[in-house]
Amino acid sequence: MSDDNFVSGHYSELFELCRDIDPEVNGDDEWDNIRSWIDSVSKEDLRLYASYTDEKENNSALHLVCRHHPPKDIVESIHAANEEVIYQGNVFGWIPLHYAGAHGASKELLELLIGYYETSLITQDRRGRTPLHFAVAQRMSGSTVEVLCGLNAAQVSDENGSLPLHYACAYGASAEVVRILLDVVPVSTTAVDFNGRAPLHFAMGNSKEDFAHSLVEILLEENPSVANQKDNEDNLPLQLLAKDARQISENSEDSIIKKKNAVKCLELYLAVVPEASADFLNALKNLPKDLLEHAVTIQSVQKMLNGKITQKFPTFVLFLDGFSLIMVITCFSYAVDEYLKVRYNVEDKTRSEFDHLIVALCGGAFYYFVRELVQILSLLSFDSFNAWYTDSQNWLDVMRIASLVVSISIMYRLIGDDDDERHETEDEQNFFAVVTLILYSSLVTFLRSVYIDFAVFVYAVIYIASNLIAFLVALVIILLAFAQIFFIYFEYHDMCPDNLSLTSLQALMNDNLIFEEEVGDDYIYKICNVEGSYNQSADFLGEEVFDDNDDYCINLYKLANCDGDSSCVPYCDLPSSFLQVWVMMIGRVDETHFDATVMKVLYVVFGYVVAILLANVLIAIVTAYYGVVRNQRAQIVFWSNRLDFVTEMNVISSGFLRILSFCGISSGEDVIEIKGLGESPKMRSSNNIVTGFGERCWYQLTEFLQSNLDNSSIFEKTCLQICRVFTLVIIVPAWLILGFGTCGLLWPEQVREKCFKSKYTERTTKSDSKLQARAKEAIQYMKDENNEFLEETRILKEMVNELIGRGKSD
Repeated sequence: MSDDNFVSGHYSELFELCRDIDPEVNGDDEWDNIRSWIDSVSKEDLRLYASYTDEKENNSALHLVCRHHPPKDIVESIHAANEEVIYQGNVFGWIPLHYAGAHGASKELLELLIGYYETSLITQDRRGRTPLHFAVAQRMSGSTVEVLCGLNAAQVSDENGSLPLHYACAYGASAEVVRILLDVVPVSTTAVDFNGRAPLHFAMGNSKEDFAHSLVEILLEENPSVANQKDNEDNLPLQLLAKDARQISENSEDSIIKKKNAVKCLELYLAVVPEASADFLNALKNLPKDLLEHAVTIQSVQKMLNGKITQKFPTFVLFLDGFSLIMVITCFSYAVDEYLKVRYNVEDKTRSEFDHLIVALCGGAFYYFVRELVQILSLLSFDSFNAWYTDSQNWLDVMRIASLVVSISIMYRLIGDDDDERHETEDEQNFFAVVTLILYSSLVTFLRSVYIDFAVFVYAVIYIASNLIAFLVALVIILLAFAQIFFIYFEYHDMCPDNLSLTSLQALMNDNLIFEEEVGDDYIYKICNVEGSYNQSADFLGEEVFDDNDDYCINLYKLANCDGDSSCVPYCDLPSSFLQVWVMMIGRVDETHFDATVMKVLYVVFGYVVAILLANVLIAIVTAYYGVVRNQRAQIVFWSNRLDFVTEMNVISSGFLRILSFCGISSGEDVIEIKGLGESPKMRSSNNIVTGFGERCWYQLTEFLQSNLDNSSIFEKTCLQICRVFTLVIIVPAWLILGFGTCGLLWPEQVREKCFKSKYTERTTKSDSKLQARAKEAIQYMKDENNEFLEETRILKEMVNELIGRGKSD
């Protein structure tokens, strides 16, 4: 065959044979066919066939056979025919070694190809990828990867700056492969691609996969500091884990397995105790619910939160929030009372008498506004504003600020005294009642971040309410049914005169509203006429005659028969009837309304179903759910609330420094230095020496109060005891009071820890509880067996002693 015929487009039989082979189906017969064909052609023709490339992808026969784990002799024959094909790239820039590495060729074959052309180890395709990138991405074995690591191939990055280690973590290579890559290039754990992402970012981004936790463990063991590394979008590895975990579908069959994988990655990440920065705390707070609840029960997180909340700034804000809230509630209560006295002209009060209360409310509203504004600006500086508007606590703060501003504006305006303004005052009273509810709700939510009992209570209300939906729907249906039953019976009853027609009303007047008037020695009997007026009747009762005489007669009837109530029975309209059965459910019942036998039976049924059965079911449900919250979720609730507060304080302090830097008030270096001021001073160094002036003084005081006086003289003991009493009675209380007055700023860290540090808790699952119970049973069983053995030994010893005694006596 001539070269001209070949170039003109003669189809290569060798290429066709290599393209159509499928050894997995036909076995070694495919390779035998190729061997036979190679043996049947001349060397010159074989060179031309080996050089042939298709027009579409520019692949040669060697490219194709390297996809299918070819025998060495096939590769040797093709290479011997044309040595240039070993480094010939196709349209993608892939050489035969790319294909061999990507398809898991044997170690012998890889070494053969590398021996032909060693530089192929670092040959990059059009996207900068080496054969090692392909092998790692296709999850090839460790032996394959190890062969391809020559010539520092593990240090070659692709067009995105990604090393083979990035590919290993992104595509899920085995732990063996990752260790091989790290052995070759140990510093690659901190290497970043053009997006600033380290290998740990990719491993955490695949947290739900089975391979992820083993890779995360290896990377963190090699270099724990990589846990604090951010990408170009300021994402920590933890934030990528959160994004990946949110993609887990609750309806998928493997959702439980994926969640467990994500939890394992989270535990490994938190075990290295990452830096408690604002970004980390934000990422922790924004974890999916399941992961967040698990995270806050990990002891390293609890230690971190305890350390943060006992710093001066969080303690100061915590005190300031509590003081301002108590001040606002107190001033608001007195201000509303004084304002209403002015509105109703009680005791000749004037607005000037409570202006100081309004000023105090203005101060409280201004403090809340500034605090919320700084928090918003701080979150914007972290590009995390969504964390603000998705937090219900912030919306409660906004409601508190807005309601205080409106209340202040209402109380500050001029006061009038006409009927319209009196009607307006009633609306204002309703508004003030709502504001009071908001303020006390704020107080409860504040206390939940300080005391675990309040945290449990607030969560219990939410948790129980969310689990009572089915019960409440059933309850409303039953109450509505009985409300309508009672309404149907009483709607046109004599006890509901407002619903009667004029004819029926007049008949009711004739039977029930007869007035007796004495005229001389005689008596005159008169009846209220619903269509006309009787002045004498009105004069007799001392009432004015109404223009609508039917209403006048109805009122007379109610005065005579119902003690002047708005309705003789509370079932004359459906809303009133529903409200009454609701009141009856909680025990306020008036059985005198039910005179008919059928109604008495229905009343008994209502009492059993609603007042007894459903009421007790409700109590049982609430008690059971509260027990769940108290016993199983208390620690989660408390630590979650503490995380919310600590995150908010850290964001505010860090964001405030960023804002100052942005405004040019401080440089970036100043910001870094100032950050240390917000940190808690370490209690003790490695030499057990207390640092910080206040901490040292408190430590010395406690050491002095606990010092041993056994070796002192009587005079020295007397002097020291006097000093101890003075310290305990004067110095310590004065220091505590001064610190309390400065919102904890002058307290030493030991005192802040005593007030706000909580005991560490551990997550206890049902399986853990069962294992613990079984362990206790086993231990108790062993103790009982041991006691029985000791008792038998004692009896045996007594018998032996008795026998010995008898022997001696004999």
